[in-house]
Amino acid sequence: MIIYWHKRDMRLIDNQALNLAMDLAVKNSLSLMPIMGLETDLIKSDKTNYEFSDFTQFGLLSAMLPLYMNYKHFGLEPILFCEPILDILHKIEAINSIRYLVTHQEHGTDGTFDRDKSVHEFCQKYSIDWYQIAPSGVVRNLESRDLRAKIVKEYLNAKIIPMPNFGKIKQTQISKSFDWEGIFDKLTDLKNLIGSKHNLQECSEKQGLNTLESFAIQRASGYRGGISSPNSALSSGSRLSQFLAYGSLSLRYIHQYFWTNIKSTDDNKLKSGMLAATQRLHWREHFIQRLEIDPNMPDHSINPDFDQIQYSHNLELFQRYQIGTTGEVLIDACMRCLNSTGFINFRMRAMLVSYGIFGLDLDWRELGKFLATVFLDYEPGIHWSQIQMQAGVTGINTIRVYSPHKQLLDQDSECIFVRKWIPELVNLSNEQILDYPNISLSKLTNGKYPDPIVNFKTACKLNKAKTFGIRKLSSKEVAKKVFIKHGSRKKKRIVKKLVVKKIHFELGLFD
Repeated sequence: MIIYWHKRDMRLIDNQALNLAMDLAVKNSLSLMPIMGLETDLIKSDKTNYEFSDFTQFGLLSAMLPLYMNYKHFGLEPILFCEPILDILHKIEAINSIRYLVTHQEHGTDGTFDRDKSVHEFCQKYSIDWYQIAPSGVVRNLESRDLRAKIVKEYLNAKIIPMPNFGKIKQTQISKSFDWEGIFDKLTDLKNLIGSKHNLQECSEKQGLNTLESFAIQRASGYRGGISSPNSALSSGSRLSQFLAYGSLSLRYIHQYFWTNIKSTDDNKLKSGMLAATQRLHWREHFIQRLEIDPNMPDHSINPDFDQIQYSHNLELFQRYQIGTTGEVLIDACMRCLNSTGFINFRMRAMLVSYGIFGLDLDWRELGKFLATVFLDYEPGIHWSQIQMQAGVTGINTIRVYSPHKQLLDQDSECIFVRKWIPELVNLSNEQILDYPNISLSKLTNGKYPDPIVNFKTACKLNKAKTFGIRKLSSKEVAKKVFIKHGSRKKKRIVKKLVVKKIHFELGLFD
């Protein structure tokens, strides 16, 4: 039997690993069993529980359950599980010998890497061949970053793998040995419970295809200039990050879909928006490659000199930050939005990290773990790369500090966003809200909304000095090693040189 384990690749279209599993099944006359589920040991572990928060569980389940139903529609009965992966593999092996295990590579932290090492030991014990297929242009055991541009280009321009034809696939009766329908109901109840408390976007393959289409034919026109403000970014942004995070869409599919539409439209605004979004796809791979090389990024700076920084990490300030009661108007609005929807645009994310580090002197490691729990689109490689960049601890990136007050003036001068998420301010004028550093909003709201818990300008000056002090002392040799290991080699405008043939795209999923 062949086990195909969905690991953050909750899709049927352009799925290299699934395609390999099916080829192996046909070639060796073996039955194929797809499996997918929640790994309860990772959810409970102190090392990985922040990576499997309620939001991440919702994202996985909202992608996984429709995928399960799609398999059933096409005649396969996959296995759903809610237990450690090793437990489910042992149960299957005890009933029907496993010949091959096929998955995509997972570019994750030390926590999921340790789990993979345990799975590898299991496969060795039972003489199971484990095929791990690269899901994108991120390269395991990369010898040099100088090679990445060619590898990424080849991946992005390779032929899209169409919807599988399951007609030739043998099926096994193993699913009748377990109460899989009971697991389906259990996982559905869990998804609905989380969804009832929050306003989270569904992450299924079909929803991803619909979101991609709406961006390419309409919303991309507002991408340039529209993704900085938390008001316009909701519609002008691609909103594809969560589908990439759970593998509901492949990076290659999105890339080629963009280019097909770029070549077919006469709307310059749509073209411009899709070109800009395409460039960000390249940066996505660049940052995930960092984590693949250094899976301990959640705990250590990629430039070890910056591990010397001592943060006060006041727990009371951290709690106020988490619930959105810091008195920094735009910070609080963004945090309340995140706690409800799991989404905020990139500029606001950078501001949140910048304020946490340079305003409140929070430890970037703990700050990053918390933010991972409220990002619906949590992707380990992007997340920890951005946390370290905004915290100024890479040593190879410009240290940027975002003023929450300036961002409010620039991005929400009419106070639309802050009034939506901070009802305590709804009766105040724009002038009063915008002038919060100089007047007391606490007095104006009769104590319902607090004044700032720190003086940002003063705190920022002190906290920046610590980071810049380390940067000055850090040796050029260390910085050079970090750049060779992690620095970008991407040439400007390389994306416009890529050539993609016009192809047909499928929207034929049932759920």
